[in-house]
Amino acid sequence: MRTSNRSVTVALSVFLILSLMLMIYTQQKDDHRLHKEYDFTGKLIVLDPGHGGRDVGAIGVSGGYESYYTLHTAEYIKDHLELRGAEVILTREQDEDLLLTERSEISNLLDADAFLSIHYNSTSQAPEAAGISTYFYHNRDQKLAEFIQTQLLLHTDLNDRRIHQENLQVLRTNNQPSLLLELGFISNEEEEKVIQTEEFLNQISNGITNGLAQYFLYKE
Repeated sequence: MRTSNRSVTVALSVFLILSLMLMIYTQQKDDHRLHKEYDFTGKLIVLDPGHGGRDVGAIGVSGGYESYYTLHTAEYIKDHLELRGAEVILTREQDEDLLLTERSEISNLLDADAFLSIHYNSTSQAPEAAGISTYFYHNRDQKLAEFIQTQLLLHTDLNDRRIHQENLQVLRTNNQPSLLLELGFISNEEEEKVIQTEEFLNQISNGITNGLAQYFLYKE
């Protein structure tokens, strides 16, 4: 009798564990479907290609300017978001000077649903440094940073340099949900080659789009 009871207990435990696993899997599948199908209609996103004009930003191993890479990347992200119904504004559409205050003012004046400042990293001291990092300033934006960083990593093969809370002017003076993204190191010869490929730009765009979708679903 004691053995029979033990068998029933074990069977019940296994059933409960399997039921819980199925529930978690189903929820993850539903969440994935929701953010993959999210309709951005009515959402206004401001994309800020970092640097520009006389401020070329970092200079890659190949001699390429960060200011060019950021604008090219922002254009890809814009196309992806618009395909999902979003209205997207670029703070600059050409190689021009733009103050940090002007960038955040555009976001504030338009009452943007999200502001993303696009950058690429560089360090001459560690040419092997690689990976993606996401920066936020206001505590309210931590969740947005987590969603974006997670989706960027899911869609690329780059290293996780994590999210960081930093006192950056373009974020500090921004009243809207706002992040600064460092999408790779152009001081790393291999990574600079990767970030110029169409495959990478599509991966980055999908990651950002899905991260924003998760955030908006979370806020609803």
